[in-house]
Amino acid sequence: MKNSGAMKMYLALAILLAIAETLLIVFGKANLPISGLILFIMFYALAFTVQRTEKLKGLSFTMQIFAFVSFTLYFPQIFTDWGFNTNSLIVPSVQVIMFGMGTKLSFSDFAKELSKPLKVIIGTIMCYVLMPLIALLIIKVYNFPPEVAAGIILLGVGPAGAASNVMTYLAKGNLALSMTVTTLTTLISPIASPFLMKLFAGQLIEVDAIGMMISILNMLFIPVFAGIIINKILYGNLSWTKKNANIGIMGVVSFITGFILLFISFPALLNSLKIGLILIAWAITIVSVTIIVVRRTDGPANWMD
Repeated sequence: MKNSGAMKMYLALAILLAIAETLLIVFGKANLPISGLILFIMFYALAFTVQRTEKLKGLSFTMQIFAFVSFTLYFPQIFTDWGFNTNSLIVPSVQVIMFGMGTKLSFSDFAKELSKPLKVIIGTIMCYVLMPLIALLIIKVYNFPPEVAAGIILLGVGPAGAASNVMTYLAKGNLALSMTVTTLTTLISPIASPFLMKLFAGQLIEVDAIGMMISILNMLFIPVFAGIIINKILYGNLSWTKKNANIGIMGVVSFITGFILLFISFPALLNSLKIGLILIAWAITIVSVTIIVVRRTDGPANWMD
């Protein structure tokens, strides 16, 4: 156990805030804004507490999720009233996340997983068998109305999500296996999802297969491929990457490339790819700057750390 003094302080703070929140609930005041602040600080105090305990530090991210969920439930306007549709940030956010995941992998990692495909096959089958069955169980237990039940089944018959790769990375799991399963389930989803939706919900959903494939290319393949290339450049023992000047040149070229792409017209069908390519180019610039700063300050070997 490390930093026991700080851990005790954070734990004591979390306990005091838990007592305060309990009193608000007992006296019917849990809907007050102060309750949201208490929950936010309490869960973050718990996150700092478990982070200092070797066996529990994996729960730190979970506590942070609870903190922000609590905060957004009480103060949703902070995250919605930005003067534009915040849903437009979803795809770029996923692309940046997938790029980060890609920098932790190499082509040999995927080759290793595909050389023993049993785990990939099991993961894919479980995605399209276990998830729909869990969805059916949920709607049976809670007896949801048909329109809600159909939505839950639709969630259950979908492919593995990109966020699952982030959870695997944070849990120090097999990231290459997770991303391989995500890719495979997404590739077969234009066929599997409508079929399972028809089977379990009795409703045939229309799927734009071409649009879905382009979306997959944009959100998954391009960012991950770019991340793997950066992994090769940064950690592949290439002689020219040892000099900060060369890394800086790469960052400048990537930034200029992204800027030029802003003024290039793409066909309507491929327009979403334009945003992805620009983001990846600028993400490479950020990685380059980070690497130089880390080297100059004797920071961690891995740029994401």
